[in-house]
Amino acid sequence: MPGCPGADPSHLSLDDNSDWVCACLDLIEQAGLTGADMTGACLGGSLLADLAAHSPRSVGRLALIAPFVYRCLNDSFSLIHPR
Repeated sequence: MPGCPGADPSHLSLDDNSDWVCACLDLIEQAGLTGADMTGACLGGSLLADLAAHSPRSVGRLALIAPFVYRCLNDSFSLIHPR
């Protein structure tokens, strides 16, 4: 996983969430795990949910444990359904 001990320093060039999603999709493909069931917790759960939304065929079933979710103030859902 980019940024983990033993990984190359390429994670330093990942600027936003879409960069991380693309890097993880590449990693899953290279590891031969396309379509595997996956578990993610906290930020990993959020990243895994985004990954599945961008490429549903890349993952099997998901188990998300307390995924970190942030609220964007300019997203269309907030404009349609204000609190």
